[in-house]
Amino acid sequence: MSDGDRGAAEAVARPATRGPARATRRCLAALALLAVACGDATDRRVPPADAPELVLLVTVDTLRADRLGAYGSDAGLTPRLDALAARALVFDRAYAPASFTLPSVAGVLTGRYPEELGIRDNESGVPGGVATLAGALRDAGFRTGAVVSNYVLRAPSGTARGFDRFDDDFTERESTRGWPERTAARTTDAALAVLDALLDDDAPALLWVHYQDPHGPYTPADEARAAQLPRYADDPAVPRDLPLRDDPLGLGGIPDYQAVDGRTDAAWYLAGYDAEVAATDAAIGALLDGVAARVPADATVTLFTADHGEGLGEDDYWFAHGELLTDPLVAVPLLLAAPGVAPGRRADVASLVDVVPTLLGLAGVDAPDALTGRDLLAPGATSAPARAYLATLGGARTPRVALVEGDHKFVLTLEGSIWRGALFERRPGEPERAVPSGDLGPAMRKALRDLRQRYRGAAETRQELSPEELEALRALGYTGRGDDP
Repeated sequence: MSDGDRGAAEAVARPATRGPARATRRCLAALALLAVACGDATDRRVPPADAPELVLLVTVDTLRADRLGAYGSDAGLTPRLDALAARALVFDRAYAPASFTLPSVAGVLTGRYPEELGIRDNESGVPGGVATLAGALRDAGFRTGAVVSNYVLRAPSGTARGFDRFDDDFTERESTRGWPERTAARTTDAALAVLDALLDDDAPALLWVHYQDPHGPYTPADEARAAQLPRYADDPAVPRDLPLRDDPLGLGGIPDYQAVDGRTDAAWYLAGYDAEVAATDAAIGALLDGVAARVPADATVTLFTADHGEGLGEDDYWFAHGELLTDPLVAVPLLLAAPGVAPGRRADVASLVDVVPTLLGLAGVDAPDALTGRDLLAPGATSAPARAYLATLGGARTPRVALVEGDHKFVLTLEGSIWRGALFERRPGEPERAVPSGDLGPAMRKALRDLRQRYRGAAETRQELSPEELEALRALGYTGRGDDP
């Protein structure tokens, strides 16, 4: 057992100690009201009496929804997440607002689309003054903490805003670019340490944990890759050899940051991706066990999702993300387990910008007026029209925007100086497929153009970057532009 694994095991073994906290908060709330009534008002913030002990937000980098058993996979990669899904509300049509990290995560943390925030690429920053999930909960009396393992999400990006504790200590480096990161087992160790610090106060807590491992380069343990390889090695649909590209694009070949030891066989990389997913699932299982040892299940709200997916050969797009708005890149898992929320499945369209209003509602905290997302648990949420807006922003060399409504996705792609539209249909349990535009295409085109005009226009906040930081971020190759459709 490694030191990191031993630390996680010891942390999980701690006994639960938080049972009386809710009653204590009720007493504090009563005392605060009494003080106000007696003319002795203070600035002390008291959380709602019925707030959950813990709001746990878990996000995973580059995780396709279809790798989870809960979303139809038979590969057995995610037993712990599937167990969570069995007691959760599962959203079958959840979408990331962009297919790369910072814009998508900004949507998770703010409840607004990246263009509303002026976020174009991974060099942008979440602007000051924008309401965030962490800020709203902290203002309501919660303690707030986060652990991130993707260098893009380090504190200077603005993602730390509103957190009392923000751990962006990257303890490893990836194999190809030397980019700072932190692997899943160490992420769980760090998350449980932050949780212990938050729970030292007699207050409810928010903990956000972001795992990095499924992001390339895929470098799992050799035996873990070998366990996944038989599913691909004899598949005639998997190319024996792919070209090695000298850039990170991924169209037609293996992008430079993914290439390991000069390997060109697609099966080896596919098996590596799956092994990384399995390792992340195990680490998340250890996190959930550690949380359960500290906070009662009936006092914990858990929301799990991913920032985006990954191209694994669809449309000849290999081991990359950012360029397209196809379902492998923007369809994400979304699981919500909370007291009073019945397990089941939802087919209405959800967006990651819906995370903030939904979690604030479960915490008993009023949502800021500026939010674009909707509370997925609000009365009538299942019958109200729902849609998701998507954009490649600065993550693509060919700009694209899209709108998802019901079973359909309409995509506009800039070809030369002309925006060309395409309509796709996605039936339950089936991949999306191109369909004739008919009468629906023009209506969705107009709605998409209207949304684009509504959301864009905010001034961009740029991070203050050292030359070394700038070089590291640009190694991802996000060089797109953002013309009007």
